[in-house]
Amino acid sequence: MKRIVIHWDSILKGIERIIDGHMFMYPEKLQATFVENESFSQSRKFYWAIKSINEFVKYLSDDIQQWKLYREARVARFIVPKTEHFRIAKNMGKPWYSVKAAGEAATTACEELEGLRRRFESRLEEVKVMRDGLFNASAVIESRSATRLGENVMLLTYITIFFLPLAFCMSVWSINEAYGRKTLAWVSVLVALATYLATFNLNNVVRILRGAVNAVYEPRKTALVLAMVKDEKIEWRDTGKKFEAYRLIRPDDTPSEWNIPLFALRKIVRGFLGHFKRRGW
Repeated sequence: MKRIVIHWDSILKGIERIIDGHMFMYPEKLQATFVENESFSQSRKFYWAIKSINEFVKYLSDDIQQWKLYREARVARFIVPKTEHFRIAKNMGKPWYSVKAAGEAATTACEELEGLRRRFESRLEEVKVMRDGLFNASAVIESRSATRLGENVMLLTYITIFFLPLAFCMSVWSINEAYGRKTLAWVSVLVALATYLATFNLNNVVRILRGAVNAVYEPRKTALVLAMVKDEKIEWRDTGKKFEAYRLIRPDDTPSEWNIPLFALRKIVRGFLGHFKRRGW
């Protein structure tokens, strides 16, 4: 049992050297563990450590359980020392002790195994914390990169928009030069001002347009959906029920918004046809 304890202790120390190697004494090396490289070596190392430590904890628990079962079945009956239980023999220059002494030594080793199991579990939690720190740091780095890329794209867009009015006006004036350069200058300034105002107030423009659409389109849509549900054709009734159903995440069978104007056009056509039928045309 003592030899088993020594082997498990060496395994734990080896894992500790692989995982951190006392990097708390070297801040630069410790910070490097929170940065992933292209080969994902840090993630693979942490995954290997978590998987291995989980298996080691299972093996340790099995060793401890096996010793307890063996002690109950084979050792407990010999705990009380008797004369026939003592014998002296040479084994690597060391004497053999009584069953009781051997049982106590094995029990002590078993307690050390339990301590090693707790150390393995503690190390497992530390590895999970390091893994989560790696993922969080990688997410922050990627977020910053995405933000920087978005800012660059926005800057490029603004540069493009800056020259867009001039390019538009020049393309129009290239067709017919009879408009005159003075008119070109005034039109370019007006188009540029309108474009820049719309660009820098894009959120307000979108909000106004969305409000206008909701004020005009949504009431009409609601009325058409209600009429669609009451239609005599089953296909339209089923489509209307799908529009009425509230879903947090829309599935793939969500009907297209084009069904709304299509149904409105159908109602108009049917209205005309009904009008003609009533007149006998």
